[in-house]
Amino acid sequence: MELYRDGDLVYKVMQQSDSAEVMELVEDIYSRIEDKNTFIRDTKEEMTAENTFLVGVYKNDKIVAYRYTSYSNKEESLAKYVQNLDIPDEPIVIMESVMVHEDARGRGVQNKSRDLLIEHIKEKGFGIMMSTVSPDNEPSFRNVLLSGFQLVELADVHADEEKPEGWTRFIFYRNLNNPLEFTGEEKLVRPKDFETIKNLLKEKFFGVNYRDSYIVFRKLKL
Repeated sequence: MELYRDGDLVYKVMQQSDSAEVMELVEDIYSRIEDKNTFIRDTKEEMTAENTFLVGVYKNDKIVAYRYTSYSNKEESLAKYVQNLDIPDEPIVIMESVMVHEDARGRGVQNKSRDLLIEHIKEKGFGIMMSTVSPDNEPSFRNVLLSGFQLVELADVHADEEKPEGWTRFIFYRNLNNPLEFTGEEKLVRPKDFETIKNLLKEKFFGVNYRDSYIVFRKLKL
């Protein structure tokens, strides 16, 4: 089903039968990522599970990007890692992976695909979204911060055979129905200053913006 068209780029809802071409795209783009630690590949089984929604972007009938989400209860979601924010006990949508081929970069694909998924989320009655981004992936976490998400945790997640202790990730949160409110007090921190970030999170300062290579943290209004 077509969702949106931008010139020669066509955004579509993808089906399980489309999974093979998605996986081919994943492997193609992943092969050219210099720092493989910044991206954890999703499996075909994960992306085609019943609790997922997948958007593909096509150029001349060839897939050039995808974004997908999954949803679960609070206990099984990223919320279990968050220590300094009281997250409501309701289903949570996880903004999972997004990959864009070089042929479609520079055209706002990440933002548009996110907007389309948010509209889908609203229609389904979900209100809370979360996601993770590597602290080494500056373009991605900047994009997430500028799109209305807040950085609420820094934790080791997604443990696997390659990384049993988990991968260090920023955890982002956005509540569509009850957005977080902040005071005017702010702190600016470099993305790799993990000690300062963890201390600020304990004091309920959360990341709200990205400015001049600094993450802007503001105090949660209690």
